[in-house]
Amino acid sequence: MNYQKPIPQPDGEGRDTQAPARRGAALALAQSLPKLKPASNGEAEDYAGIWPTNFSKGLPHDEFGIVEPIAFRIFAEALAGQSPHDHVPMAAMSHDAMEGMIRGMAVEMAQSALQSLRGGSAAGAPNWQTVPTKTRPLDFNVPLGPAAYQPQPNYSEPQNPADVAGPKGHYWPKSYVEALQASASSFAFVADYRCRFRKSLDGNFAEPAARGWESPRAGHTYVLRGPDPSDTAMAPAPRLGKSELCAELAEVYAMALLRDVPFDGSNSIGEGDGVSPNGVRVQNIVDALGKLSWFNAMGAPVSSFPERLEQGWTLTPEEMRRRYARFFDAGAVPPSNDGQRPVLAPILPSTAFRGSTPGSKAGPYISQFLLQGNASRVGEGRYKPKHGFIEYGAQRVCQKVDSHERGRDHMTHWDCWLDVQNGANFKGADLFGGEPRFITTPRDLVTFVHFDQLYQAYLNAGLLLLALDYPLGTGFPSGKNHPTRGSFATFGPGDVLSLVAGVASEALRAVRRQKFQVHLRARPEAIAGLLTLHGNGESPRLGQTAQAGLEAMLKELKKTNAGGLSLLDLIAEHNSTQNQSLKRSPAGSNDGTAAAGELKIRLPAHDSPFASKLDDASGNPGKNYLLPMAYPEGSPMHASYGAGHATVAGACVTVLKAFFEMFHDPRPDGPERNPLDPSYWPFPSGEKLAQDDRFWTPRTLWDAGMKEVLIGNGDTLQEVDKPEWNADKLTVQGELNKLASNISIGRNWAGVHYYSDYYDSLRLGERVAVGILREQLLTYPEPVTMHFNGYDGERIVLSSTGDPAARDATVTIYEKKNASWSSCDFAKWWVKNLPPEWVS
Repeated sequence: MNYQKPIPQPDGEGRDTQAPARRGAALALAQSLPKLKPASNGEAEDYAGIWPTNFSKGLPHDEFGIVEPIAFRIFAEALAGQSPHDHVPMAAMSHDAMEGMIRGMAVEMAQSALQSLRGGSAAGAPNWQTVPTKTRPLDFNVPLGPAAYQPQPNYSEPQNPADVAGPKGHYWPKSYVEALQASASSFAFVADYRCRFRKSLDGNFAEPAARGWESPRAGHTYVLRGPDPSDTAMAPAPRLGKSELCAELAEVYAMALLRDVPFDGSNSIGEGDGVSPNGVRVQNIVDALGKLSWFNAMGAPVSSFPERLEQGWTLTPEEMRRRYARFFDAGAVPPSNDGQRPVLAPILPSTAFRGSTPGSKAGPYISQFLLQGNASRVGEGRYKPKHGFIEYGAQRVCQKVDSHERGRDHMTHWDCWLDVQNGANFKGADLFGGEPRFITTPRDLVTFVHFDQLYQAYLNAGLLLLALDYPLGTGFPSGKNHPTRGSFATFGPGDVLSLVAGVASEALRAVRRQKFQVHLRARPEAIAGLLTLHGNGESPRLGQTAQAGLEAMLKELKKTNAGGLSLLDLIAEHNSTQNQSLKRSPAGSNDGTAAAGELKIRLPAHDSPFASKLDDASGNPGKNYLLPMAYPEGSPMHASYGAGHATVAGACVTVLKAFFEMFHDPRPDGPERNPLDPSYWPFPSGEKLAQDDRFWTPRTLWDAGMKEVLIGNGDTLQEVDKPEWNADKLTVQGELNKLASNISIGRNWAGVHYYSDYYDSLRLGERVAVGILREQLLTYPEPVTMHFNGYDGERIVLSSTGDPAARDATVTIYEKKNASWSSCDFAKWWVKNLPPEWVS
């Protein structure tokens, strides 16, 4: 029998042509994205010299928490890549041009490698000698921590001429010290400050080490798939003194007071009958928030950007979207009295503190993907979904968490707050309480998002769906829709799980650029410090404009009456109680040995002058408006806007929705179904799919095999008893959206982010994922379709014919307006949440 093994087609030179061509097509897609010119909210310029609303954590600050100006300038220049201290030669080149060049080199290198392997010439290899170098510091030479040296007469001739390293890794560059010495006012500003609080991890109290900034130049890196970090952006953040920031700060104050109240069930946040440690009911706290103009259905909030308002409107489009999302799921069509402005209803405990995406306000607060497990594959009935174990190969992942100690908050004392702003590292001083438990309270959730690997929750969700044998996309050319082709390396577990992890890296690079290179927004803990200064008569140090903004915020926050006290009064009372539980260092020494059962953080022997003003000698609460933090170290060492957790959530959940089937297939099922019939395959794509309502009927939890809806109750899960929360009412897509909201807003519950950080970052992550998926479609040599609802409820269809000549990958967007669906240009959708003037 004559037989010749078939050769793969295309192969040889054909494949050599196809592979780089598809890489080139991916580059063309990336370069076709709208070009953006993002900007911050203008506060860095308005408050120049003081910078109270910009991120400065880790830099030297004075006793009132005001950043030393020389240090801030060095920091900002190093972030931008413009440091005058350490440079390589500069070649002017835009980030977009550099991205195109680097991707082009990747294509050329692939072609060169193939030619070399086949014995051809490598003449096509890139000439690295002609590559222009982008300006960047050789070192991130920025002063870190307080008083990194002791002033001494002979400092002009130090042993180490490059820099001065102080105790526990505090670091001041020599150039900075020289600049301080040349400026008497700046030198006096910070030179003598040392950490006052002490930390114990080994039983002995000592001055804490300094924390370095986390990947401050990641936004300058380039990517070889998906949108470049410069091709995504976030709208300008809310400004000091305006309604949105006032509401956001009030919200995180309220969340701090409710960390130990269960989310759902009896005596809970959702029912409104839970009680804070101050003895105030949740309903009263939510009602207090409702008195703010931003949350009040009849309120008239003041815009952060009056110069951008269209005639007849009081908020910008970006502000309106964020505000309306507090009352309705994004994509919902709310009732309207004039065809434009929706009629708002009061916020309720059942919908307060929730997400903005479809499904986030339905059912229990916590997504089923953070609670449930799957039935065990061995020992029938040994493990059930309510036991919370997820199959991880032959191992099991338990959904329980080791939760932080109930009732313990941090950074409620001014001296500790100031140490942290100066870079003191109190990480590791956490206290934990009891046995592992399911996520029941906000404190359980903030513990999860304190220690999680950023894609962990979405990897778990993917594993759970696979263990449930939940179907992958119907638009894939293999799997359950095909009689002979299964899915693994493509369109299966190997594809989706690796991509869930992979998009996290690109999402982090994109959001780091927003954090450090664009917005540099201060964390909530810093703005609470400004309010504390203002409440105690020290805000003139911040300048008249900042003082006026703080006064406006203070007046509005005083309206938040909850049980006879404003939220600020409740915070001051809570902080006083927390501070009384701390032990002081012995007189004459801040160090020493920890006593049995003592906390890991210790007060100084004597309070600083300003700290002594906040609580009187009897411990009665004064005007201490510091934000009680869930973590000893407070927020991370990077700026607030955008949020890393939220951006990764937006990207990873988008991948899950694209790969797993979110909707019922309306085509015939059973013996008459023939996936190989040309009338049946390929799956509908593009506008045909986006317009056809039959393909958009959502699958429910019941369809996924999750027959019970559960809530956390300490170390057990209990079934809920609400018909509207039944498994046949909640959708898989809605619970995935809720998962993204839980992880993102969990950081708000911790006090490290605002709502706007979550809202805009989630949508940033979505665009990163869509950009990556669009390019990935080019790798498949056959028709592929993915479809899902976006975070604003829109219908998103990604499709490719697989035609090597066309090398097409399209994204079709349909939005719902006035109860009907209409097409939205992809480029317009990409910049939907941005000011129009940013788009070139």
